[in-house]
Formats: sequence, structure tokens, C-alpha cells
Amino acid sequence: MRRWLIFIIPVALFVLLSSTAGIYTELLWYQTVGYINIFWKVITSQLAVSLFVAAIAFIFTLFNLYLLRRNMRKRMRGSVDESNIRYFPTSHSYMEYIDDFLSSRYVTLGLFAISLAVAVMWGIGSTGQWMNFQMYLNKTPFNLADPILNQDAGYYLFQLPFMLYLYRTVMGLFVVVLLGATGLYFLSGLLSLSAPGGRSAIAHVSGLLALVLAMKGLGYKLNIDQLVYSPRGVAFGASYTDVMASLPIFRILMLLSFVLAAGALLNIFLRRFRLTLALPAALLLLSVLAGSIYPSFIQRFSVEPNELVRETPYIENNIRFTRIGFDIDKIQEIPLGQPASLTAQTLEENEGTIDNIRLLDWRLLNQTYSQLQGIRPYYRFNDIDIDRYTIDGQLRQLMVSVREMSVQDLQDNRTWLTEHLVYTHGYGAVVSPVNRITAQGQPEFLLGDIPPRTDVEELQLSRPQIYFGELTND
Repeated sequence: MRRWLIFIIPVALFVLLSSTAGIYTELLWYQTVGYINIFWKVITSQLAVSLFVAAIAFIFTLFNLYLLRRNMRKRMRGSVDESNIRYFPTSHSYMEYIDDFLSSRYVTLGLFAISLAVAVMWGIGSTGQWMNFQMYLNKTPFNLADPILNQDAGYYLFQLPFMLYLYRTVMGLFVVVLLGATGLYFLSGLLSLSAPGGRSAIAHVSGLLALVLAMKGLGYKLNIDQLVYSPRGVAFGASYTDVMASLPIFRILMLLSFVLAAGALLNIFLRRFRLTLALPAALLLLSVLAGSIYPSFIQRFSVEPNELVRETPYIENNIRFTRIGFDIDKIQEIPLGQPASLTAQTLEENEGTIDNIRLLDWRLLNQTYSQLQGIRPYYRFNDIDIDRYTIDGQLRQLMVSVREMSVQDLQDNRTWLTEHLVYTHGYGAVVSPVNRITAQGQPEFLLGDIPPRTDVEELQLSRPQIYFGELTND
């Protein structure tokens, strides 16, 4: 035993430290930047979502496993005569032992273990939904209704993502339990009214089927909500086909799902196995025919021949809400008058603008920077940016680029040693005015060379090393 402990304890410590090292590092980083409350908010949100989903999975799975065991015990016990004496056919005497096994303490523990395993799997898979969970809890109305479904725009941003995840999670759990229970009942011969416990088994399957169909109805409601994200039309959002074909079809399927769910609930009392097969088959057939074929037909034969007329209202919706989203819907359009004649006074009044008119082409300037300021073949300027700096009290428009390390240009010198220990970063930056050149026709560099040199106080570099940039990104 001690030998096993000598082996197990180091392995357990290694696994524990490996799994917590990343969390501890994140904790130190958040603490350093003063956002430790954000770190704990993320952790508690992940735990809350995981425990919530795990609790649903555990309770639902355990309840159905207990029903499954009870019905299978009825099958094993066989019939009971008028004297309430249990008897076993000679050819099935082994069923008494199976019945004793199903009622044993070990099977009870096994049911708990299976339910716990399902809960852990569903719970761990939900940790990444903490942001959607927080958005759902902190939902804020926009006081702006969408033109298709007349719902507040905040619903689509804050509530819909988490509701979609919760639907997929719960629906997946219901389907897995339904298929598992149906398969075990089928293998046990319980899906028959003549079998002992068969009526209870059919009632159990019907109840699970009712849950699945009801959840599918909610899924169609969420499908309706997602039409505002439809990419089908020429503009992003609900299109003519979505509104005129998909929307009514989803509403019909949603209503049909609830009707079929009610039929499955009724079958708990009718207990007809064929009905449990016919209900989902009917919904599946209608969803394929109506949900896929009909909208495609409308798009092909009604929209495409007259697309501009059909899609114009929905394109206008896209433009209007895009303007609202970028907060440019309040811009007033004022037509410009006839251009005034250019005078010395006009030039003087707009001296700041005229002095910063860009004359250099940034696309060609990138090549010039590389030739004059590359210094080494493994340094590269990814692109040229145009920025503004206050120099000597005046706002100046400048061309700016940084000298980054290009690992690909190390060529024959590219080894693990040179890549990770020698050539590890870029160095310095290059700055030049947008409208000034030297007597040789080259850009006038306000900042350049290695080490960086400049006569402009505002452009002094205290840390010229570039470890992360547009090229240096690993």
C-alpha cells in the first residue's frame, strides 16, 4: 500500500498544481491591474451556470433512472395471481435474481453515479456561457422595437444568446434520456401492452416524448426570434422569404409541436406505442416539407425574379437600424452652396488644415521606409499609419510605422536558438511629416535609425523594443 502511495501522491500533486497554475496566474494578473473583482465575478459566474445546469441534469436523469428501474422490476417479477403470490415461469427463473439485483444497494449507487456523471458533463460544458449568463441577468431595454417581431432590441443582445444555449442544453438532455430509456425498454421487451410493466414503460416514454415535443415548440419560438439575424437576403436581417415564408411556417410548427406534446401527454393514459412513434414522425415530416422546401420555393420563384421590389422594405430596415447602431441617425444633411472664390484670407483662416495636407502616398512610402530604415533584412515595416501629434504646440499630421521583427526573413539563421533567444523583438519606430521631403526627394524623418534618434521632444522613445505588434504576434 505504501508503494502505491509513493506513486499516487506525486502524480496527484502534479495534476493539482498543473490545473491550478493557470488560475493562480490569472488571479495575480487581475490583482496587479486592479480588477480582482472582475476575476471573482468570472469565477462565480462560471460556477453558478455550471451548478444550475448540473442540478437540472442530475435531478432529471436520476428521476428517469428510478422510473426505468421500477418498470424493469415489474417486467422481471412477471404476473401476480389473485392470492397476491408472485410466480416465475420455469423458463424465466433467472428473472428473480435479476429482480433482486435491480433492488440492491449497488444498483442504487450506480444510478447516483450515472446521474452524477451526466451532471458533471453537462455542467463542465456550460462554463463558457458565463458571459451570456451575466448579460441575461443584467439585461437592459433599448426602448427600440424591431420592425418584424416588435420586440425590444435589447432582447436579442442580452437574453436570446443564453436562452438559445439553455434550450440546446436541455433539449439535448431530454433527447439523450428519451433515446436511452426507449432503447432499454425495447431490449427488455417492455414496449408492449402484453408485457408486465409494459403499460408503465409506454407511459414513461410518452411523458419524455411530451417534454421533447414541448421543448421543440419553444425551439421554434427561438427560431422565429433568430430570423432577425438571417443572412438569406441581400442585406443582413430578416428578408422577404423569412417574413413571408419562414415566419408563418415556424409559427405553425410551434403550435403543432404543442398540440403533439399534448397528444403525447394523453398517451400516458391511452398507452399506445404506435402513437409514440407517429407523433415525432409527423412533426419531422412537416418540418422538412414546410420548414425547408417551402421557403426555398418562395425564394427561387417569387423573390429572385423581382428581388429589388421584394427586398426593398427589408433593405430599408437594415439601413435604418445600422444608422441607429452607429448613432448616425441624427445627422442632418445640409446641401453645400456654390464654392466660394479662394482668397488669401481664406487660406490664412485655414492655415492649420493647409499645412497638414497629405502629399505623400503611404503605399509607396512603405517601400521607402523599408529601403532607408530597414537597417537589417529581418526588420520589416508592416504598413504605414497616419496619426496626429502635437509638436511645438501645433497639431501635426504624421506618417508612422514601427520596425518589427520578421522571423520568416531570418532564412538560414532561423533556428530555435535564434528565434527564441537572439532575435526576439522589433526595435524602434519611424515618423515623418505627410508633406515634407529632403533635398534628395526622400521623406524627412523626425524619428528614425537604430538606436532611435529624434530632435522632437514629443517623439522621444523610452522603450523602443517591440515584442507584440502586427507581425510580432507570437
